[in-house]
Amino acid sequence: MESMKQFEQYFTDNRQRKIELQDKRAVLAQKIQQLESDFELAFIDDTGHEDLQKKIDAANAELSGIDKKISILDRAGDGGPTIEKLAAAVVSEGQTIAAELSDQVKNQAQVCIELRDKYLQEVGKLGDLERQGTSLSYRCSLASKYLPGPKVHVGVNYQWPAVKVDGGLCERAYKNQ
Repeated sequence: MESMKQFEQYFTDNRQRKIELQDKRAVLAQKIQQLESDFELAFIDDTGHEDLQKKIDAANAELSGIDKKISILDRAGDGGPTIEKLAAAVVSEGQTIAAELSDQVKNQAQVCIELRDKYLQEVGKLGDLERQGTSLSYRCSLASKYLPGPKVHVGVNYQWPAVKVDGGLCERAYKNQ
């Protein structure tokens, strides 16, 4: 989803800008602290403290500007025209994709239903063959009583459970495909 990438990128960019501003703020705060220390010494010596005061005022104004920008970035995630536009695009694109997926789900469900019906028909045929085999085995066992020697077993030796649907297998295939 292109709009979701843009939506996430918006927050990533804001977070990165905020980190950069916070780093800049920390450097500036340290500079102000040094200027104030220098100002105290200059004021005591009465040499150049006016220039230092101007530098402190300029640095404080710049710090205030950085704080304002950080505040704006903090509020940027709460709303506003840019985030609303991006969010609307995400929802719109999501609705389009959901409609496409819905059609695919319907089509795939129809395929599964047809396969299930075909499977049940084939299982019915298998069941009929098994019933015929059981009947044959029963009839042969009755007749084998009248034969001399060891009793002869006649039957269809097929492992029926291998064909039965395993609900767990269906669930695993459904979840893991």
